[in-house]
Amino acid sequence: KEIGHIHKALEDILSVLKHHFELDGVRIEIDLDARLPSMAMNEEKMKQVLMNLLMNAKQAIGKKGAIKLSTCYDPERSQAIVRIIDDGPGIDPEYLPRVFDPFFTTKGTGEGTGLGLSVSYGIVKE
Repeated sequence: KEIGHIHKALEDILSVLKHHFELDGVRIEIDLDARLPSMAMNEEKMKQVLMNLLMNAKQAIGKKGAIKLSTCYDPERSQAIVRIIDDGPGIDPEYLPRVFDPFFTTKGTGEGTGLGLSVSYGIVKE
């Protein structure tokens, strides 16, 4: 781990995804907390997490929709919070307990491996 900034990781990922999302009519609304400090993290792994979450959000929306991306800092808990909210239909309640299980997916054959959220969870816990 090295000292890095989550906003830098977000900017790098958004520079890759923004045009692709716009072509499908998906808007990205961004609200970043300027108080968020630099922190010890593996920036490349964090980019993988952010990419997985943003791609899942886009897939949930399909075409024409919005993704709200925000950060905030809780100094009392020394905690950075990243929120990615999409206006897709949501996850069926019956699937919620399994979303972080390896190889679990609600996508059709050939559309996903079911590893994105599982790997992302492991990286964040690390």
